[in-house]
Amino acid sequence: MEAMTELCDLVAQNPTQFSDKLSWICNGCPQPDSLLSGSPPRVSRSQLNAILAVARFLSKCSDLSDPRPKSVALGFLRAVPASFSPSFWPQSYSCTLKKKKKVENSQPFHLPILMTYE
Repeated sequence: MEAMTELCDLVAQNPTQFSDKLSWICNGCPQPDSLLSGSPPRVSRSQLNAILAVARFLSKCSDLSDPRPKSVALGFLRAVPASFSPSFWPQSYSCTLKKKKKVENSQPFHLPILMTYE
């Protein structure tokens, strides 16, 4: 993740020069269509790292002509309700989630986030 963070910071300094790197990072993110499809979505550790890198990039670079980073980040946020299912997360995260309180008690948490971005 450290290398991804460094790459993200470099791209944020000059997004037009490193647009191919930004595209590579976005390609590593879970695609919004797959997260919202009928089957239960699942993300990998590398996809989580990529979405974190995109979020970091967006926080550092507000003037962006390429809509894809914002689209990928918003697609992931829209999938937040599905994330309360342990099957959404990589195997190592699922064990931790099962120990937490019931999913139903956590659902109100995501609603303000989604309403902010829609």
